[in-house]
Amino acid sequence: MIKNTRRPKQIDEFIDKHHKVSTEFYEFMDNDLSNGQVKRAMKKFIEEDPLYFEPYLVLIDLFLEEGNYLEAKKYLKTAFQKAIMKIVDKKGNWPKIMEWGWLENRHVIKIIERWGIELWEEGNTKEALNIFENLLKTNPRDNIGARYSILAIKMNLNTSYELQFQSSLPGFIDAGEITKWFEENSRKFSDDFDWWWKEIEKVEYE
Repeated sequence: MIKNTRRPKQIDEFIDKHHKVSTEFYEFMDNDLSNGQVKRAMKKFIEEDPLYFEPYLVLIDLFLEEGNYLEAKKYLKTAFQKAIMKIVDKKGNWPKIMEWGWLENRHVIKIIERWGIELWEEGNTKEALNIFENLLKTNPRDNIGARYSILAIKMNLNTSYELQFQSSLPGFIDAGEITKWFEENSRKFSDDFDWWWKEIEKVEYE
């Protein structure tokens, strides 16, 4: 468990600051450039602001495309550790709230989720589950679908479980089918999901 000894108490609500480099990053990503040019730019963005995680995600995908798993994991692990240090306290507690609705939070949530998937793929389901459970608790609206990952792990499925829910559009998931699957199976794990069903009912009435 990663702990931030410099933070004495749990954060009530985490909202990350605006990262100036993000504007330059998104402008750059609109260009049609070679992988080499993109990699050099991503490394430059990371040097400018090591705590802005979108460039890490781009680099990770490029390295995986090249079959360079070790380099991809190095960047992923580094980014995850930096992201966690931004949010946990001296006991390793996550914030009480860390919502996807804040644009500033999304790069943090995405890199943490990506590490959870990496752990899951490696068979370290206990740590992966802890990450997905924290992502769900801090953001019950669950824009990233952490509840699906939790359920899949509970059902002893691997990370390719989503393939059964592919839509007619390549790369997209059929939201209706995966929701139906969750509703049918999550009731079998009431200890894990009853709190979420109650919480989401509150959210829907806000």
